[in-house]
Amino acid sequence: MGDQDFFLRSNEDTAKIHIAPIISTKQTKIQTLCLLMMTKPGGALMCKNFYRFVLVLVVAGFICLMAGCNSIPVPEEKRAYVGTWEGVGFHLTIHEDGGIDYRRVKGKSATTVTGPLKSFKGDDFVVGVLFITTTFEVQHPPYPEGDDWFMVVDGVELKKVAGPIT
Repeated sequence: MGDQDFFLRSNEDTAKIHIAPIISTKQTKIQTLCLLMMTKPGGALMCKNFYRFVLVLVVAGFICLMAGCNSIPVPEEKRAYVGTWEGVGFHLTIHEDGGIDYRRVKGKSATTVTGPLKSFKGDDFVVGVLFITTTFEVQHPPYPEGDDWFMVVDGVELKKVAGPIT
């Protein structure tokens, strides 16, 4: 791919610019757009304002993402859920502040979820950020059996291996 000449026309004059292909110069689309804007009268100001607009969008997106990352603490009536639970191919840690760490291995594939607790729906609990959520289906909430605690999540019996005993 060779270099190309482009002619830009405005009401006042014609500007000729020489642009090398984006791949060879490794320019981003934003940089190329600003280069084209700079050939017009007042283009430097337009380019500066365009970069400010992009920065504001990035910051606003980050703020929205962080607002969706807030977890709820585990409610007092669900305190038995707090702790580290293990079963066959299944590891789940529920922190008091609402943080969840989950890992499940089935055959050669593994699923990992780390995120904030969003809510409880009955015995089930929802983990996620904004609209990206995972619901853990609890078939049997935490219950004591002898000296140990158990619960059944997503069809797997889990044993509490660490955490508060309620």
